[in-house]
Amino acid sequence: MVDQDWMDSSNPGTWTDESRHPDTQLNYANEFDLNIKGWFLNEPNYRLGLMAGYQESRYSFTARGGSYIYSSEEGFRDDIGSFPNGERAIGYKQRFKMPYIGLTGSYRYEDFELGGTFKYSGWVEASDNDEHYDPGKRITYRSKVKDQNYYSVAVNAGYYVTPNAKVYIEGAWNRVTNKKGDTSLYDHNDNTSDYSKNGAGIENYNFITTAGLKYTF
Repeated sequence: MVDQDWMDSSNPGTWTDESRHPDTQLNYANEFDLNIKGWFLNEPNYRLGLMAGYQESRYSFTARGGSYIYSSEEGFRDDIGSFPNGERAIGYKQRFKMPYIGLTGSYRYEDFELGGTFKYSGWVEASDNDEHYDPGKRITYRSKVKDQNYYSVAVNAGYYVTPNAKVYIEGAWNRVTNKKGDTSLYDHNDNTSDYSKNGAGIENYNFITTAGLKYTF
């Protein structure tokens, strides 16, 4: 994990605090997707259609150890150090909510089938929670960003072991592009809070592989 904060409102393009954590664990990643499809080509061996839906994705990470460069109240990037190996440094969560539109299709030859899906959204609502556990910087950051862009491409290949059951593998590439939004912080050391407009940025990209069995009733 690379965690950056932009705390100087007079210079929003330059980060003031950064920490790097090679030892980062994914706690969970989950998603639900509800959609409808309409086919304008629907033949026995191939079909192509439009889709529209709503999707939510959630991710949680814990970063341990690593190094940091922070800016003190008196200076800029003047506090340099490291966290003990194995010590919890940052807990980070992201959540993405989005309606989307897309294209989907498949082609079948005998018992083999290939398929693909493309999804797009320009209406992503993203939020995150950035928890710093360092005793010298016990701060919670919460950010929200609206109207981000989302792109997803998925390709799958399957084999029908029975007329209704298919084993398959799939690869999906997903990206939410970076955009600035508002952020609030709470300093647990001195019990103070602050709010900054356009003081945060959220983005996400990932590649997911899946293998499974699909049965159609």
